[in-house]
Amino acid sequence: DLERAICQNVIPFEQQTGFSFFEYIGKQPETTRLFADAMTFVSEHECRVLMPSLKSVLQPGATLADIGGGKGRFMQEILSCYPEVNGILFDLPENIASPVLDANTRKRCRFVGGDFFKEVPQADIFLFKRVLHDWGDDECIAILTQCAKAALPNSKLVLHEMLLPQPEALLFDIQFMSSIKGQQRTLDDFSRLLAASGWQLQSASKTGCWISQICACSKTPSAIL
Repeated sequence: DLERAICQNVIPFEQQTGFSFFEYIGKQPETTRLFADAMTFVSEHECRVLMPSLKSVLQPGATLADIGGGKGRFMQEILSCYPEVNGILFDLPENIASPVLDANTRKRCRFVGGDFFKEVPQADIFLFKRVLHDWGDDECIAILTQCAKAALPNSKLVLHEMLLPQPEALLFDIQFMSSIKGQQRTLDDFSRLLAASGWQLQSASKTGCWISQICACSKTPSAIL
């Protein structure tokens, strides 16, 4: 149904099931568990490779919130590599019900269940790893605006996403056309979303894998939507 997705601007998965992708898996606990386990497995390689890239943004004593962090595989790696940092693992309550953090890292992490369209916890650094590509522009702006509302004066935002036009991002973009409302984006696309939600793009850099690291700082409170 890819041709129909392109020509008619519809999402074939939703046409076939009557639900969005995340609504569909959310109605089936076993599918939700499998999806969370799959995302944890995919993160194994990425987590290790991304650690050096975070060194420039993780200040001693900072509290980092992994938004949409699932079972916490990324958080586990971060807190292990950076013992001077504290963490907040934020996701839907059912997704953080069985975190993979060990006993040592759990002591420096809070587990917060919630809906990032409604509210996120306050933090020094808001981290997203391959989350925004699951959503359309309007949803991304809503999510990032909640982070801007919860930001401290010197808060940072760190996005780990694939950037078009790299080949891997193009392939994922085609796959997404058939299944979800999200998409892969260019750096200009992210800059536009950030500006619309109370953030200002600072830098973007390649990492040791297909994901790029995009950093932003919060604007003045009067500029936040």
